Amino acid sequence: MLNVLILDDDQNMLNLISLMFDKYFPDTKKTMVCKTDKALKLAKKNHYDFVISDFILDENNGEEVMNKLCTDNTYGLGVTGSGENIENSQFIWLRKDVANFTSDLRRELTKQLSFVRMIKKLNSATEAINGRTNGS
Repeated sequence: MLNVLILDDDQNMLNLISLMFDKYFPDTKKTMVCKTDKALKLAKKNHYDFVISDFILDENNGEEVMNKLCTDNTYGLGVTGSGENIENSQFIWLRKDVANFTSDLRRELTKQLSFVRMIKKLNSATEAINGRTNGS
């Protein structure tokens, strides 16, 4: 089961993303937060496989927050409702203000979560092989 952290200061957007996960990704454990400081505290205590974050949060820059939340084994997807310069970002950012945002988000999540699941399986297989090799 993938563990996902969803961060957005807009409760309506959190509700939308939550409903999308319930419908299309029910096998995913999701943690919903609307405050950056809470997300950072949770990330210190828990491992998240995937993070979804807004770009502007509590007067914080979403890119900086994503850099703190997305470590070696945590992947991220951003959403934005304003015209920030996101072209040079290392993360994928989806614009909330386009008519097909919901379908774009679903398509991108399907792709990204499949990738993360594949990476987790590869890591588990590698650990199992290394365990057998080191234990021999």
